[in-house]
Amino acid sequence: MTLEKRDIPARIDHVLETHHALLHKELPRIAAAAADSGAPEFQEVWSEFSGFVAEHLMKEEHMLFPTAKAMVAGEDVYVTNLDGPMNQMASEHEQIHALCDRVRASLEVGDGAAGERDAVLALLADLAVHAGLEDDELFPAISALAEEAAVAQEQREVAARASMADKIREMEDARPTHEGKRARLKKALGGLFGR
Repeated sequence: MTLEKRDIPARIDHVLETHHALLHKELPRIAAAAADSGAPEFQEVWSEFSGFVAEHLMKEEHMLFPTAKAMVAGEDVYVTNLDGPMNQMASEHEQIHALCDRVRASLEVGDGAAGERDAVLALLADLAVHAGLEDDELFPAISALAEEAAVAQEQREVAARASMADKIREMEDARPTHEGKRARLKKALGGLFGR
């Protein structure tokens, strides 16, 4: 599905209010249950997983998504290239997927999730939907938007350089020539001596 430019802010809000909100609520709650479980393997894997996911969410919430919303709103956002950050987000999704596999495997060792197995599996399932929505719809739309913004920015810069060049030419044309200075001086001095 191709996401239209005008739909990007609503999709971002959906991701934040649905998927990110669930992660912000459940990651620490499950971590607390794991700490009480006495299952060190699950605790270790969950700690790594939740730390990585929290950092990833922060990048999206504080950098990528506000930039995308600003571009949609037509704000003058300086965009050189979002390919790097977008590739980083996709790479982090792959790492999160691998961490999800490790979390699932750690659930098989005793009661690692301290009675939270169903909640953990539900969270991992939601995370898969969440990542798919971003990878398949949101990130391609943001990339296209960034490319559009970069082209518009380049056009503004070219126009600004052309305007500056025009102003420089005008200043050069308005600058008096050596002959013009001599004539003005002669006229001014002639008026002093009555000529």
